[in-house]
Amino acid sequence: MFTLNMLLQRAADVITVLHMPDSRYLRIDNVVLLSSKVSSLNSGTLYIGSAPDLARTLAGWEGTTDCVAVLAGGNPTVLAPFESGGHFTCLYTSLSVQQIGNRVMEELFQFNRWCDEIRGGIYGRMGLHQLLGRLAKRIQAPLFWMNSGYHLLASDVEFSFEDKYIQELLLQGYLSAASVDTMLQKSRKLILPTQGRVNVFESVLDTGHYAILCEIWEWHAFLGQFLILSDRPHRDSYLVDHVVALVSFFWQYACLDQSVVRSVDDNGYTDLINDLIDVKIESEAELQSRAARLSPPLRKFYRCAVIGFEQLQRNKPYSSLYKALQTVFPRGLLIRRDQVLILLLLHNQKDALTYHTETLEPVLETHHAYACFGGCSEFLMSFRSIFLQCESCLRLGMGLSESGGQRIFSSEKYHLYYVIDMCARTAGEIHGGDLIYLCSPHYAALRRYDERHQENLCGILHTYLHNNCNTSQTAKKLYLHRNTLINRLTKIEEIIGCGLDDAYLRTKLMFSDMVMDYIEHYRHENPFQLKRRWDQSGLDSGASSNPIIKHPKLKENS
Repeated sequence: MFTLNMLLQRAADVITVLHMPDSRYLRIDNVVLLSSKVSSLNSGTLYIGSAPDLARTLAGWEGTTDCVAVLAGGNPTVLAPFESGGHFTCLYTSLSVQQIGNRVMEELFQFNRWCDEIRGGIYGRMGLHQLLGRLAKRIQAPLFWMNSGYHLLASDVEFSFEDKYIQELLLQGYLSAASVDTMLQKSRKLILPTQGRVNVFESVLDTGHYAILCEIWEWHAFLGQFLILSDRPHRDSYLVDHVVALVSFFWQYACLDQSVVRSVDDNGYTDLINDLIDVKIESEAELQSRAARLSPPLRKFYRCAVIGFEQLQRNKPYSSLYKALQTVFPRGLLIRRDQVLILLLLHNQKDALTYHTETLEPVLETHHAYACFGGCSEFLMSFRSIFLQCESCLRLGMGLSESGGQRIFSSEKYHLYYVIDMCARTAGEIHGGDLIYLCSPHYAALRRYDERHQENLCGILHTYLHNNCNTSQTAKKLYLHRNTLINRLTKIEEIIGCGLDDAYLRTKLMFSDMVMDYIEHYRHENPFQLKRRWDQSGLDSGASSNPIIKHPKLKENS
């Protein structure tokens, strides 16, 4: 992988170029000192000798389509007749043949030793930052390793020239869509002898610096990409030739270190979704620009689901659950964020909450996980709100589910609990953290009556409201005679002072019942034990000193 451009950079003090028709990748695999006439010249070999010896060799050379390089000592004018050859590169040195031969062999040896050290470090599981440090020391340029979303994973910047792209990467941790577009619009794709699927782009940036961006793929998996910046305002062939070696090293490192592969194996979806949630995307135009670079592109209509683990589970099996979910949802897109997995499904698929219950529940139970399916949208900019609601409903479902065996929830069912939860986050400022003020006074009066008389009228009201005020169905659920139920409902109307035929009142009572359920079973608090210490100022809070008598539904949840 040692090339002629590398030699010219490292030995510029003793070697000058007489004739070099192009700056293509000219590899040096061997060095030959000419002491006598050689019948043939091979590409990949640097021939070193006196100008007369090289002239005699070239005179008998029949020519080839491959590039041939010679390094001449002495008077180079005798080589002038051969400079018209399109595949002939001639270099000149003032040193003797023996001296320049030793110098070239030393440079070749140093390069091979550097390659061996890098490979040894890779197989010895060196860190990514350490790898970049050794690579950057050789090429003498800032080096950045990024994932497909242009988020910085590691860097080595020990060079002092200023560049806005370097500052953006180091300060923000990623390149914005505008910066990437500017960089790629002025780029030119290079064809280099690299292994695997590699895309190499070079450009002179608007900052006047030269840049090389290299994307590395393995089959359909995106392994990562690296960026090299040079303070030169033109193409740097020395850096271009090093790209071949860097591709090989990064490819080996990514294939051996699975954690690196996993962090960039999402083709940019993870970074895009996380940036949406973290409000790092400033405009619709930036979102569309980043989404357009994804392959395959995101669907317009999607449904969001969030999968999380039990809170007490220490070692969370993300990898195994990830693979299992891919089997259940082969067309879904899985993204990891912090302690949860995000699943994006096509909106036009069957209802995932019912269609996948039989196959999904065993997977969740095996991994001690839970799932909540949220809403749908055709606009990516609305994803943040949908995700936050779905994540909160997952948390609420895990805390409020009536059965410990339930592992799949719907944000539609827990939507009102989500509203209560948002109120709870601001209750500290408004009501001193006491959520009882969200309840209707009618419901609070009924609940106090239950406490004083050891009744369960709130539980009867709960079942009645959740059965669409159908007395027959409610009586069947409660194992009561229908006339007994009607008497109890009449008693409830007497206590609250209103008739249950009022639809608006029923809505308030149902919401109040959910608020009470949230206080007791999610926050594990006594709703009537106010957090303000009124007793210190001689005021009575009016809260009952007796413990709360919970109705059957509440006992079942506790």
